[in-house]
Amino acid sequence: MEKLKSKVEYKFFGIEKPTKKQRGKNFYQKILDTYYRFPTGFNKIIRVLCTWAPNEDEFNEVKKYIVEKYKIMDDELCSLSFRDNVMPELLNNIKTANYENYTLRIFSIFKAYLKSIKRN
Repeated sequence: MEKLKSKVEYKFFGIEKPTKKQRGKNFYQKILDTYYRFPTGFNKIIRVLCTWAPNEDEFNEVKKYIVEKYKIMDDELCSLSFRDNVMPELLNNIKTANYENYTLRIFSIFKAYLKSIKRN
């Protein structure tokens, strides 16, 4: 749980990653200042942590900690499964001729591969 907690604090609140060489860097105030320069503000941002396949129980514990510590609303932090949500959505929306974009071309090839193994 500590690893996930430090990842969320680093990505969304600018807290330094725990390493052997702690430098004392903290970008939280700079992040706050940036949010308040725009009309959205700090408490209107929805923070989405996308991982391969999140452990929902662990994420919910970290979420509870983050919500209390940073005084954000419960619905302002959520998790997204790359494996279960993003990949299927990408594969459903990829068309065949993606020659100009290497990433889309790889997904297109992967989609064709999945179709071929389903037939066999």
